[in-house]
Amino acid sequence: MGSVDIAVVKIGVYNNANEAYREAQEEADEEYGHQQGYSGEINSTDSITRSCGHPRYGSNIFYRWLATVMADMNKGDLIYIELTKSQLKRYQSSYLKGKRGVKGYIFFGWARS
Repeated sequence: MGSVDIAVVKIGVYNNANEAYREAQEEADEEYGHQQGYSGEINSTDSITRSCGHPRYGSNIFYRWLATVMADMNKGDLIYIELTKSQLKRYQSSYLKGKRGVKGYIFFGWARS
């Protein structure tokens, strides 16, 4: 079996990244089914690791950094970054405007396929 690179954005009222990760996995289970752990989506990853000290998201330096980091990752590995308030404004949908505690996470990694 192989692997595919994935990037998943989750924005909502979450206590932490694990809660957002679990919700993303449940959504992928509903949409793609279990497929014995090889769906090629976030539900076929093992766990998440927070990325600290990364360049500013969206910059060219960030994408070069991400390519380097992903080259060293194994199948099923996933890293995440938490969006800053200014980055979150770009993604935040109208139904979340005005709500307190809105957080955003972007998960990057290799899903089994």
